[in-house]
Amino acid sequence: MIVPVVLCINNGYTKQATVVMYSALSNACLDTKYQFFLLTHDLTLDNISFIKSKINGHKNLQSLEVRFISDSDFESIPLVGGFGKETNFRLFIPKYFPELDKAIYIDSDTMILGDLTEVFSTDIQDKCYAACSEKRLYMYFWNPAVNFIYHSKFKFFNKLGINILDENTHYTNAGVMLINVKYWIAHNYLNRALDFLTKFKDDPNFRCPDQETLNYLSIEDGSQSRVFLDWKYNVSCDFIVKDVDIENLMQQTHFRALFYDEVELKKVQPVVVHYAGVVRPWEGGKTLYAETYKMYASEIGWTFKQNFLQRTAYVVLKFIKTVVLFLTPHGIVEWCKKNILLLKKFTPKFIVKLIKKII
Repeated sequence: MIVPVVLCINNGYTKQATVVMYSALSNACLDTKYQFFLLTHDLTLDNISFIKSKINGHKNLQSLEVRFISDSDFESIPLVGGFGKETNFRLFIPKYFPELDKAIYIDSDTMILGDLTEVFSTDIQDKCYAACSEKRLYMYFWNPAVNFIYHSKFKFFNKLGINILDENTHYTNAGVMLINVKYWIAHNYLNRALDFLTKFKDDPNFRCPDQETLNYLSIEDGSQSRVFLDWKYNVSCDFIVKDVDIENLMQQTHFRALFYDEVELKKVQPVVVHYAGVVRPWEGGKTLYAETYKMYASEIGWTFKQNFLQRTAYVVLKFIKTVVLFLTPHGIVEWCKKNILLLKKFTPKFIVKLIKKII
């Protein structure tokens, strides 16, 4: 089977994208042939040559093609939050690959540990895309102290009148997707997405532009417009938690059925590991399958070392950024409102009464 896979990158992610393709080829089934496409705006000839030198000639490679997004299309993409324009390149896949009926899109901060044929074989006829559910949102809903960024999504979608925790319309991660190219073209996804980005680009709770845009458009098209993939195809590292009962003191009785902990991980072999929301291996992170990632990186001639001070500085700066963004007076009041039971558990009664009066 020939499986088309699209990655959207810039020069800064040349080596990461090469690891994605190299690891996919290394773990492909005997009769799987990958057809890789790179959509970029600035990839240099030297970096293209680097990529080709690492994967050309592999028995599971059908072809590798680089296509450049036009200057006019690049300029048409609004900047949202701290993300670069490249994150929205996936919205242009139907425009630049109209010959494909469907294609797998994969973020470059991933590693492939299995074959992707099953994903590509997913029936998405009359569907916009297939992707994995962000079930961790259930934890962030009940305990916003865990992650302010994800809790902001509830505010954003609530404003749009959408409950993203509904079993039919819940939120999907856009890091791994099977895209129905023909559906996107027929339903004018690109123009609708650009209009949505432009309309809400200044909203403080609009944080993941491509992902939230795609979720909105799919929900707008109806609750049956998507297919949900098995979670093994997008195992984000912060899906995996320890001591769930302790971390989520306000958990609901059905919480464990909606989240994945280390016990569950042992039962399933991840096919795609997604280094989202963590210190990535090339930044010195010691997270999920980091040693495996380093092995593939070394096999393409990429070695990265980061000493303890560098890694600590990175983590501290990331934390400060989060604090600056979210620990505003309004954010603190919101946290208190949502976590009154948590406050009751650890706070003297007279202080709880005082907080109640304030909020």
